[in-house]
Amino acid sequence: MLKGVLKRFYEASEAFIEVKEGDFSPEEFTEPLPLIVKVVLVGKGRRRLVNLGALSRVYLFCPELRGFVKDYLDLSVSLDDVFRKHCLYTDWEALSLCPEDAVKDEHPDYSYALRRIREMVERRGCFKSRQR
Repeated sequence: MLKGVLKRFYEASEAFIEVKEGDFSPEEFTEPLPLIVKVVLVGKGRRRLVNLGALSRVYLFCPELRGFVKDYLDLSVSLDDVFRKHCLYTDWEALSLCPEDAVKDEHPDYSYALRRIREMVERRGCFKSRQR
């Protein structure tokens, strides 16, 4: 499942690979994946570029956003519907709401970028400011 997807990603040496919807589930996120791991999720009539590294960290470090992760990976749910339900458009917006520990093993530029994204998300007024 997820291990097979990761193996294909690393063997392909591409920026991203295509993965069928249902090839893995978020419950398989048992450790943070590198932020470089991106896939194009393909389902019936819809495709979505997904950063598995970001989503794995959201799933593990922000349990209150697990519903977002599940909806984001469900291609029967449009991005507009994801936004209406969670007030988030992207995997990076969700990651920006997680504690800084979620990206401590990555390049420091990620923390800076996530702080800027978080400011934008908080300006929407959907989330109360939380300490990162």
